[in-house]
Amino acid sequence: MKKNEGFTLIELIVVVTIVAILSALAIPAFLKFAAKARRSEVKINLEAIHKAELTWYGEAKGFDNSFTSIGWRPAGTVKYFTFSLGNGTEGVPASGNPMPSVAVPFANDNAFAAYGWGNIDTDMTIDVWHIDERKNLDNDTDDLDS
Repeated sequence: MKKNEGFTLIELIVVVTIVAILSALAIPAFLKFAAKARRSEVKINLEAIHKAELTWYGEAKGFDNSFTSIGWRPAGTVKYFTFSLGNGTEGVPASGNPMPSVAVPFANDNAFAAYGWGNIDTDMTIDVWHIDERKNLDNDTDDLDS
């Protein structure tokens, strides 16, 4: 007599249920990890703005609010963030990524604050970062903990 081979319907349902539970636990962790990785775009570019401003300060004895003057362009392809130093923006067009009220970019003879903002996940909160002349890199609005 031939023995039946294969899985029963109950066994298949149990396996599918286990896979669904594991996926439900893993997907949010993966999405948060991906959003954290997107933050590298703003950190790298703000640190580059800081270096360009310090170089400009060494030559002009003051900071400038123009990316063109200090000779800075975003590194690579900018996909999530818009950057401002007070005079204009770079990166994601500001028309599709308007400046949040917490961002106050400026530059004068003694100080500057460069801002970067963007949506790194799927909610409505905007991630806002800034760097100043002392290289203080701060997260003004945290998109991940909203």
